[in-house]
Amino acid sequence: MRRSGRLEDRYILQLAPAVGIALPPGIPIPKQMQPLGKYIVIIGVVIIVIGLIFWLAGDKLGWFGNLPGDIRVERKNFRFYMPITSMILVSILLSLLLWVFRRLF
Repeated sequence: MRRSGRLEDRYILQLAPAVGIALPPGIPIPKQMQPLGKYIVIIGVVIIVIGLIFWLAGDKLGWFGNLPGDIRVERKNFRFYMPITSMILVSILLSLLLWVFRRLF
């Protein structure tokens, strides 16, 4: 095992910010890691906005999950629910949102 090249130290310096380890003062964060923080903040803001929408307009979204094409089977001791149409709608909306996001950034 070679210790003089300090390959282990370089690997730890690159991995440390990604796993939440605070680096000592004076050690710069590698350039390839800097955009990661920006993306994490943007994803957090998007999750908060989606949560606020569901919190504030939750009673108006009662139709979601009860669309034509959502399969619901209820028996005496058995319940099966498969929201096919709702998930297709979510997939389309997420695809459009990611497409717009990629165009802007």
